[in-house]
Amino acid sequence: MPTFVATDFAVGKAAASTAGPSDLALGTGLHFPEIYESEALKIEGLTDVDVFLPTGRYQRGGLRNLSFDTYAYLSTNDLIFHLRSIGNGLFFEPSLYFSASTENHDFRNPAATTRLRYQLGPTVQALFKLLAHIDHAHTRNLGIEGFFDLQYRDDRMDDSRIRNSAERGCMLGPIATAVLRGFLIDLSVLREFDALNRPQGTRFTAIVCRVF
Repeated sequence: MPTFVATDFAVGKAAASTAGPSDLALGTGLHFPEIYESEALKIEGLTDVDVFLPTGRYQRGGLRNLSFDTYAYLSTNDLIFHLRSIGNGLFFEPSLYFSASTENHDFRNPAATTRLRYQLGPTVQALFKLLAHIDHAHTRNLGIEGFFDLQYRDDRMDDSRIRNSAERGCMLGPIATAVLRGFLIDLSVLREFDALNRPQGTRFTAIVCRVF
């Protein structure tokens, strides 16, 4: 799964922007299409594990890799509730993620010239989507998405804990999806209304998948 990232930020007089290919993700999963089904409700499930390889490079002499030059692991668990009796149908999808990364053995301290070993703390993330079908074919949908990120352990540098470095973030915003000519398109704009130990802003995400 190739990923492309663009980032643009400003803190005081310091500002930077960059874009390019991000890490390559490899994963596998299981789909449970009929956990429960009736005329009014259908429940299905998804579970998968993805590994992100540190392959992205962004700008010479600056930000090299948005994933911190580590291998990252992500476990995803989804339930999808199809509410068939409301309008053209609604679906509610809560997801729970668990992620962690390996240690970066070549981390450069931005305040000095020394190179250290650095490891990001593990996180648990919750995501939900509530979408309404706006056509009878169920190929176009509009709704709302929320994302909640909780790092439950501090980062570590050279085997020492960096106290109070754990991040927290909460985002909420609109989402639109559509199936067009064999492609699934997922667009969302999430405003971060709460942030701790991380930049706060707005995230725009565009996902395009080929449906086979």
